Amino acid sequence: MKAARNEIVEAVRGVLAEVLHRPADGISLDASLELNLGMDSLTTIEASVALEERFGVAMPDFARPDEAGLDTVLDLVELVARKVAERDAKKGR
Repeated sequence: MKAARNEIVEAVRGVLAEVLHRPADGISLDASLELNLGMDSLTTIEASVALEERFGVAMPDFARPDEAGLDTVLDLVELVARKVAERDAKKGR
């Protein structure tokens, strides 16, 4: 399954909206995961697991976004996009 960039953006925003209990349209790509959205270790793990299930990729183990070098929602989108591209390359897509 090849995921388009828009699909990844919307999926990441949707997952964050679900775990943070806020509307997806209020989550901007430049929002800080910790400072603006208030992600803590529990919501970070919940989001990571949900994204793994959604895209069939292995996300790195981290309890806080900054541990994975993630600051903004866009950073998370780019990480998921890289993982999806790696998955697709392994499957010859």
